Amino acid sequence: MLTLTRCSRRTRRCSVTSPTVLHHGIVFVVGPDAPRLGSMTTVVGRVRRECRRLERRYRRSRSADDRRRWIDAVRKRFRLYRSTKDAYWIKRLSQEGHCQPLLCRSLSSMLGRDRDTTSDGHHTADGFAAFFARKIEDVRASTAGHPTPVGHVLGCTCRMSSFRPCSQAEVRRTIMKSPVKSCSLDPVPTFLLREFVNLLLPFVTCMVNASLRQGRLLKSQRHAIVVPVLKKPGLNTVDMANFRPVSNITFMSKIVERVVAQQLHEYLAINDLLPRNQSAYRSHHSTETAMLRVISDAVMHCQKPMNRESRYWLHLT
Repeated sequence: MLTLTRCSRRTRRCSVTSPTVLHHGIVFVVGPDAPRLGSMTTVVGRVRRECRRLERRYRRSRSADDRRRWIDAVRKRFRLYRSTKDAYWIKRLSQEGHCQPLLCRSLSSMLGRDRDTTSDGHHTADGFAAFFARKIEDVRASTAGHPTPVGHVLGCTCRMSSFRPCSQAEVRRTIMKSPVKSCSLDPVPTFLLREFVNLLLPFVTCMVNASLRQGRLLKSQRHAIVVPVLKKPGLNTVDMANFRPVSNITFMSKIVERVVAQQLHEYLAINDLLPRNQSAYRSHHSTETAMLRVISDAVMHCQKPMNRESRYWLHLT
């Protein structure tokens, strides 16, 4: 997250921790990059102090030469700001190029797409609750008269009747791999649980195994805070249809959810029940692998004899 900080004009030194500086004393503060950018911060501060010194000299003398030196220093300062900002974004995009979500988030922040330019809708919690309840009732009413869809059952001899209990090592690994996010319903913050995980691990493991054995969460974990969030930045906030409900659950519920998902995925992978062409929600699979499969199938089909029409169509595309 980028934070704006304003530097005082009365002070001789400015505590800047990022190289990306804007004019009028506004700078971008980026914590993780601060220790590696001290030299650039020093250069920016020296150029700004030199520019202020030349400005004061021109205010006193009103000389044409002093005015020209001051203007040249200002232009140099703005060129430095622009080059520093470009270097920062190029470095950030190159570092996040391997991760598509981080790259899209950085591009949205750079292009200003994540800014909310709409007006406040002044909605209430009761209004959102009535709207989402009415939406669910409309969906149920529209599908009430339709017959139950018949699913295609695959011939499978294996069966998963229950979840297996987890060891303390598995629960500890799941806790340490989870993001450090907390909910107001949590009895203790997540960072505190991770810090004393060795002490609390037997109790957490007992809670997780109790949920797996009973097939449902504990009563203390069956609560959530529902927050309406815009489906896309920039949508009109007056219309409730542009919001979607997001449930903020406890950290223990997330741990149980991750354990259940891991055991289900292991069962499906061992018994070869996952679709071969499924690319979504699977590790080592993405839209890139799906596109490679499509292109590979098209090329292999065109290499067969008597497929000149397909080869010509592939050449045109």
